[in-house]
Amino acid sequence: MIYRLGRFSLDTDRAELSGPRGPVGLEPKAYDLLRLLVERQGRLVTREEAIAAVWGGRFISDAAISTVLKMLRKALDDDGKTQRVIRTIHGRGFRLVAEPPARPHLPEENSAVPDREPVPWASRPSLAILPFRRIGASDILEMVADGLPADLISGISRLRWLRVLAQETTFRLRDTDHLPHSAAARLGATYALCGTVEVVGGGTLTSIELSDLRTGAVVWAEQLEGRLDDLHQTRAAISAAVLAALEIQIPLNEALRARTCPTEQLDAWGAYHLGLQHIFRFTEADNAIATGYLERATRLDQHFASAFAALSFTSYQMAAMQWTPDRNQAIRQTQAYAERSLELDPLDPFANLVEGRLFLLLNRPEDGQLWLDRSVQLSPSYAKGYYSRGFAAMLAGRVGDCLADMERAMALSPLDPMLCAMQTCKAIALHVAGRPDEAVIWANKGARAPHAHIAMLMTAVAVCQLAGDHAGARTWKAVLRSRYPDASLRRFFTVLPFTDAALRSLLGRGLQEAGIPG
Repeated sequence: MIYRLGRFSLDTDRAELSGPRGPVGLEPKAYDLLRLLVERQGRLVTREEAIAAVWGGRFISDAAISTVLKMLRKALDDDGKTQRVIRTIHGRGFRLVAEPPARPHLPEENSAVPDREPVPWASRPSLAILPFRRIGASDILEMVADGLPADLISGISRLRWLRVLAQETTFRLRDTDHLPHSAAARLGATYALCGTVEVVGGGTLTSIELSDLRTGAVVWAEQLEGRLDDLHQTRAAISAAVLAALEIQIPLNEALRARTCPTEQLDAWGAYHLGLQHIFRFTEADNAIATGYLERATRLDQHFASAFAALSFTSYQMAAMQWTPDRNQAIRQTQAYAERSLELDPLDPFANLVEGRLFLLLNRPEDGQLWLDRSVQLSPSYAKGYYSRGFAAMLAGRVGDCLADMERAMALSPLDPMLCAMQTCKAIALHVAGRPDEAVIWANKGARAPHAHIAMLMTAVAVCQLAGDHAGARTWKAVLRSRYPDASLRRFFTVLPFTDAALRSLLGRGLQEAGIPG
């Protein structure tokens, strides 16, 4: 594939850089760094990301990196003073600035992006939900054994990103002479969900197992208890728990499979799930890596609504976390990707979620409420939808709505990658609700997460300080300073754009009392 770089071109198939005077010699590390820069399409490449991609994550001195960068600039008729082609962002990384790719209202191809044929929908996995078996002769279990799979088929069809075989197809496997899993595989399913239901004591015990039919491996298994005196409620509770688990377990398994595939052979589905694995680590480097994977997914499948929604999510983080020198451009990208996702699939809960979050960046949170409501109406088990709606409620000072949505989100998805964000939102709402001791507990939980970002740490400082836990505030302030030396009130309120003036003033006072600069 050939990438155009002003007067130069990079042919990755031949590993050759050419200029006005013909081929240009490059050392292997310089070539690897150039390829990384062009594949990031003008975005910032952090020092850590460069070390991981070019040097395999080994310890490398700044002098060694500078030497390779100097060689590369010389090959491109650039230098450290003019920085016409490669710009160094002090303390952060490097960025290719020669002929930066245009960012129109809707994303489209550019000269630094290789063309690919779209991958058809059939390349994505599908799920067969098999009739559950009843253990024992109790007729009252029929409502769960047949009703629960029907509920799950209906619920998963709302998720949009995963195909599910119709009930009329999978329920025929009940009386098949073959093993149900083998029959499901012959129908084209890549995953099978099966289960058993039995009476244990005074209640029901439902055992569920998710298998990858490509490998025969069990991906996830769980046992869920219910009540015999209210089977309707039992069905609803089990269905919600299983749907939320599938939202995590299948993408995780798909990402694990994709990691074994060479990057150039990744299909849209694999690239999408690798991108999702990086989104929720809340670092600039991971967000950039996620964006690269997701852009690949949308190039390979131009009708992949969820991939465009995920790109909107990464663009939102770039704007909110100030990971870009052009915040307004990141906001425009957030909007363009969200609108493209909705255009492709208006019933995708993720598409509605990112459209609702967009309005937080536009300082029009009330206009986003409809879309956040729709995300959970379309998929009542969508934990991230409840979190996002509760996050918007928290910013607006509606603490009752925030607490209700955070409780629902955490109950649905107790292992969610955004759990620390849910805990932080709950901490703020609890403090405003007059429960400071509980607020400290939840703020500490959110800040202790390995991928807790600046807003979670600053919230812990503020909540501890306001609750009188000055030792806790000092502890989190030290952690904050070590990870974010430039932390300030201005940056905090950019990441969390509160529209409730009283809440903004309250948290600002706590941070100022703890010694955080404005």
